[in-house]
Amino acid sequence: MSTRTDEEGYEESGEGLWSVAAAIMGGKTMIASIGVAAPLFRTSAQQRKTIRKHVAKAAVEISDLIGSPNK
Repeated sequence: MSTRTDEEGYEESGEGLWSVAAAIMGGKTMIASIGVAAPLFRTSAQQRKTIRKHVAKAAVEISDLIGSPNK
């Protein structure tokens, strides 16, 4: 299993499964998360990179909608 955390979120893979998640912030507090999981054999490295960026962007947009100063 491998795990990676950075400014775009949390990514994990192992046992044929890949997932990525990002925090939704309410002010300075994490109040929720958004994520995607998929079988590794169904997603290419490029698709995972694209999905990861979309998940991170969605988390920021949702945070902004509820008023989080996360930029």
